[in-house]
Amino acid sequence: MGFPNIPAVTAISSTIPSNFIMPVLDYDWGHDFDYSDTSGVPTKLPPPIKRVIKMLVPRVDADGNEMGGVPVVLRDAPLGTYLGWNITAGGARPFHQGEICDYVGGMIRLPRPRPSATRAATPACRSRSATALTRVTSRR
Repeated sequence: MGFPNIPAVTAISSTIPSNFIMPVLDYDWGHDFDYSDTSGVPTKLPPPIKRVIKMLVPRVDADGNEMGGVPVVLRDAPLGTYLGWNITAGGARPFHQGEICDYVGGMIRLPRPRPSATRAATPACRSRSATALTRVTSRR
């Protein structure tokens, strides 16, 4: 998959590796359960796992963002790593705190350069931004 090791992910939850793929499991609920419309009565409780369904995922770049597709500025000059999942926060009701929530996407900001590094990298940053802008505007 090529997902980079992002320390911010493991800092939030030590149980989640930063280069994971969530498995999709196929359960056997029994012969009285209709999988096509989820009707009927499950007769095998808890259901045994029949198999792990093979996942296809897009290749990612060094920032962890998906490659391919329609080029946009946020991909060509990213502010962070954009994720299709998030990590559940704590709070007053810490239900599944630190676990994966795959219903809501998230973003991990790229580290901000030190002020001295910002001034030194300004030409390169301008060049990267200009290239991204040119690429996006030329495809209108």
